[in-house]
Amino acid sequence: MNIVDIKLDDITPYWRNPRDNDETVPALVKSIERYGFRVPLILDRQNTIISGHTRFRAVRELGWDTVPCVIADIDDKKARELRIIDNRIHELTEWNEDELQKELDSIINLSETLNFFEGTLDGVVGIATEDMSMELDIEAVDEEPQEEVLVICPVCMEMTKVIPV
Repeated sequence: MNIVDIKLDDITPYWRNPRDNDETVPALVKSIERYGFRVPLILDRQNTIISGHTRFRAVRELGWDTVPCVIADIDDKKARELRIIDNRIHELTEWNEDELQKELDSIINLSETLNFFEGTLDGVVGIATEDMSMELDIEAVDEEPQEEVLVICPVCMEMTKVIPV
């Protein structure tokens, strides 16, 4: 797989892109600023985006002239299939809540020690807590008070400690 830098002006967004990514672009801009650009765009042979419309918009907003890309040597039918599959495949996965909690705990410990994060994570990813909505699924209520547990919103990544009810 060859990764090549291509001028943004030479790249065409797919005219029928089914994803609405307006809300995601500001968060991705902040992520790229903080962590760098890690996943190249995938283009067809005519430099039309197959995968990476949000990344394309984010780097354009950042004022980049070029972006890392992979040219997929596939026919139009496969390119159309890949556009959908690439955007939908993540919906088949679920979080392993125990492992996620361990990872979040390690981030909290690291951030407390090294002052890694500036403020809350919602500031890092660019999504305000008040812009999200979550439903809580409470399966059981214990009579005895429990220890605080760290929870994180999977949307905005804001961390807080709560006492389970």
